[in-house]
Amino acid sequence: MGFSEFDAYDGLGLAELVRNKQVKPEELLEECLARSAKVNTKLNAIVHSAFDNARLQITELGEDGPFRGVPFLAKDLGGTVKGMPITFASHAYKNLVARADSTFFERIRKAGFIIFGKTNTPEFGQLAVTEPRLFGPCRNPWNTNLSPGGSSGGAAAAVAAGILPIAHASDGGGSIRGPASCTGLFGLKPSRGRQPFGPRRSEMVGHLAVDHVITRTVRDSAALLDATNGKGPATTFSAPPPKNSYLSEVDKEPGKLRVAVYRGTMLGDNVHPECQAALDHSAKLLADLGHHVEDAEPKGINYREVAKNFLMLWSAIAATAHSWMEEEKGAVSKASDFEPCTWGMIKSAHVLSAWDVAQAVSAEGELARIMTDFFTSYDLLLTPTLSRPPVKIGELKPTAIDEAILLTVVATGNSQLVRNTIGQLAKKSFQWTAFCAPFNMTGQPAISVPLYWTKDNLPIGTQLVARFGEEDTLFQVAGQLERAQPWFQRRPPIWSGNSGAP
Repeated sequence: MGFSEFDAYDGLGLAELVRNKQVKPEELLEECLARSAKVNTKLNAIVHSAFDNARLQITELGEDGPFRGVPFLAKDLGGTVKGMPITFASHAYKNLVARADSTFFERIRKAGFIIFGKTNTPEFGQLAVTEPRLFGPCRNPWNTNLSPGGSSGGAAAAVAAGILPIAHASDGGGSIRGPASCTGLFGLKPSRGRQPFGPRRSEMVGHLAVDHVITRTVRDSAALLDATNGKGPATTFSAPPPKNSYLSEVDKEPGKLRVAVYRGTMLGDNVHPECQAALDHSAKLLADLGHHVEDAEPKGINYREVAKNFLMLWSAIAATAHSWMEEEKGAVSKASDFEPCTWGMIKSAHVLSAWDVAQAVSAEGELARIMTDFFTSYDLLLTPTLSRPPVKIGELKPTAIDEAILLTVVATGNSQLVRNTIGQLAKKSFQWTAFCAPFNMTGQPAISVPLYWTKDNLPIGTQLVARFGEEDTLFQVAGQLERAQPWFQRRPPIWSGNSGAP
């Protein structure tokens, strides 16, 4: 490797080396490319390479930016990067190339990043595992028989394997927090309206999804949010501005916080003993750090209805994204170009009525009200991130029967049948990601923190949720946890650097 010290630095650390002229951006890029070549055939994390374009970006770098010269990967879903594919992991758009940067990526470039490729994701971000028909499954560097989660599975696998310290991710139902949990990384889902939309597209119905990153350190996540947050040209709703820089919050002591520990199952039926052990471990650590920790949960929530309403909104999002992509493509795609479940969700939105969607949006607001009331008594809510450890590749793939039922019901055009079927799918869909989607619906910021490993050396994340707009509290407590129980030096068996697993 050309830069043997690479493993010792996070993104800000690498940028400081560039700033002090101890290393050149070209050296960092070549190191990342070499690391990718070493492990990507085992992981299938990076699905598009843009090495020549990345080298050209270095010649156009400005003199400032907190991450100047640091290599970066974009997720192949959501935000667009000019000149790079935007496939949504679908055969329908495998030849589509983005014509312009989205506002988020305009800010990524301004921060000084060098974008050298795109990462694997499930088709249209539909599943909590990254196994698209177009690209094939992405694998977890802690155990390649297991999934790194989804939909930011490629980003998580690349960062966890040490190819780079920070990568683009997005979260519409747990797609940052779930992969972070599966791969031993830090993942923040920012508040609704914190990150920009635009310039051509605004938020989709329900305001569920938000762009950010998956990182190895808390401070990289904070500094990235400093560089990208704020209203964009197509933003219709924005979060309150931060009081201070998020980076400055990481080293602050949070004081004594009131932490509620949730012992239920939310959208699922049960919690695996290892995930329960991870929750207990995190609760004890928070108590040992001086916080007031007690079991408590919001009352009056019908989580089965939450799951069903989420999927109704998600079907509308899938249909909206499909219409946008058809417009970009300039041609009509065939049903056979899509995976059956994706096509079924897209077509479900055409059967559901405006009343169905309005009811789901109304329920979203009611859930936010209940959580707002709950957080008058607590500063943080502690839950498992996922209800099970990382799952096997193929374990959560929809069955042919599931796909056939959805497509058959959609073909009837009967909205009541579609609603009922979505309700049945909801129960199955959220058995693993039971604790994530509710906070996309409320818009609250949430993090997954890697504080626990199983006896089989698999990471298990724990989720902390704060009040709407209070990412500062999450960064303070995450920084405290990182200092108390550092995770940066942990290495999975598949590691791209020279240092190997400890």
